[in-house]
Amino acid sequence: MTQDSCQVFGLNADITACARHNDWDQTYASQVLDEYAKFFYLASLPNRVPLVPSPAVDEIWHQHILTTKKYQEDCGRLVGHFVHHCPSFTAEERAGLAPKFEKTKAAYENKFGTMPENIWDGDKANCNKRCDDGCGCAD
Repeated sequence: MTQDSCQVFGLNADITACARHNDWDQTYASQVLDEYAKFFYLASLPNRVPLVPSPAVDEIWHQHILTTKKYQEDCGRLVGHFVHHCPSFTAEERAGLAPKFEKTKAAYENKFGTMPENIWDGDKANCNKRCDDGCGCAD
């Protein structure tokens, strides 16, 4: 999915900016983009469980969302509806991330197999301190 992901999302400039900002080499940045494509697919499914991205995947998602019109168009073109991103700010919201990460892992592994540890680092308690897509705003 490496070259396809970049072409599907048209994120060449975004992935370069993300790589530079996070001090990622191009190989790792491409791997993260592939994982973002998989996460985006899972997050777009109807009747899905709330999902939590890894910090690296979330970086790509943030970069994608920054160009709001393109993000909206990509959502419509790729999955037919807007895929919402809902940050978690309170301690209570953040406390719910670990169980949601387990559900993310189960959904991912059911569809794609084992998560690459270098991107989905397994730090479940800190898998994404401020972000999850389970706030209900997509309902």
